[in-house]
Amino acid sequence: METFGKPDDIIPSTHPWRVAELSFQHYYNMVEQYMGLKEQENADLYVALTHLGTFSDKVLANDYPYFDVIIGGHSNDLNQGEVNGTPMLMAGSRLSHLGKIELTIKNKEVIAHETTLINLSNYSDVDKELMTLIEEYNNAPEFDEVIGVASSHHSRTEIGCFYTTALKEYMDVDISFQNNGGIRSDLAEGDITVLDIYNFDPFNNGSVVFTMTVAEIKDFFKQTGAGLHVSGIRIEQNRDEIIFFDEDGNEIDDTETLTIGTNDYIPAVYDSYFSIEDADIRELTTAESIIEYLKTMKSTVDYNDCDRYFRYK
Repeated sequence: METFGKPDDIIPSTHPWRVAELSFQHYYNMVEQYMGLKEQENADLYVALTHLGTFSDKVLANDYPYFDVIIGGHSNDLNQGEVNGTPMLMAGSRLSHLGKIELTIKNKEVIAHETTLINLSNYSDVDKELMTLIEEYNNAPEFDEVIGVASSHHSRTEIGCFYTTALKEYMDVDISFQNNGGIRSDLAEGDITVLDIYNFDPFNNGSVVFTMTVAEIKDFFKQTGAGLHVSGIRIEQNRDEIIFFDEDGNEIDDTETLTIGTNDYIPAVYDSYFSIEDADIRELTTAESIIEYLKTMKSTVDYNDCDRYFRYK
């Protein structure tokens, strides 16, 4: 998993610009404020529904033992059982399982519990009405439009090359960046459909352009430790020095100014390096830009064994 932001930032794994009006605190600085909530509400059950991951759920159970049940997510583990007497449940990822917990409650206390992880691949009963809605969505004709062809199966690293090249050329900029965590699936060999693009780029991120000097870009990599797929330049590290080369192999001077095309998630996270006031915000999302690139500029995707990922170490 990628780690973005400054060490003191308290922000969830989401697009910072979309939660700009909200503030966030670490759970362990807040949870004690709700210690007596069950009694205040005269409730039968006190459930912690979390998205903290297994490790933090265990901390919650051990250090704040006033929840009757903890149902968690984020680390996507298959968990059932109890910690410090507190039943815990987490049901994996990608709808592989459904978590079920049955509780026996007496005088507002859980006196018995049973947790079950139902393997959905072996579960045949479906809600027909809901299934019809899902199938109608997945089978929407606009998703089936063939807009290109992949010469071979492309891994996410290889998609990083395609992704950044598509943005660079379609947005008509000098270089392009893309974070690895923003690429969510591989690309199969053969016809490329619109749905394939949304599968590996599902976040509806906008497209933005920034203008920076080479020295400023190098400082960004050095200070943040960000790992990004790149296009338009080749980046090498020689001890503590970062060296930029253009696509013809010529070294680029630190004083040179470059235009950078990227999704708007990266500058939102690293807002001390990319100010929204300096952004040239484009009309299309990154996924829409890639779709238009395939439709209008280049329909073949062939980046076998390509790796243009760089992180300063």
